[in-house]
Amino acid sequence: MNLRHGAALALVGWYLIVPPVASNGRVDASAPLWKWWKFQIDDSAQECETLLSEMQQGSVTEEDWEGSKRAALELRHTPTLNPEELQKRLLKSLCIEEHDSSLKEK
Repeated sequence: MNLRHGAALALVGWYLIVPPVASNGRVDASAPLWKWWKFQIDDSAQECETLLSEMQQGSVTEEDWEGSKRAALELRHTPTLNPEELQKRLLKSLCIEEHDSSLKEK
């Protein structure tokens, strides 16, 4: 690998993305990826997958749900998710390379 190629690889990040919430308060995992919320960016696929795995293995606690509800209100997102939909949102979340063409609005 030449130095230029290595530098280009170092600039690639990975988004942990979560599906949007439809107006009926349900997770819309069928929405195009460009509509998904970019939760976090990591330096590598492995970092992203590790965080995603940790999020998906835990169950949604009352504290998690309350925090999600407060964040939704602060961001003026409505409706907020019930605990079951919040868990579904975590389970449907993905790691995707930041330059993936599916993240571009069509």
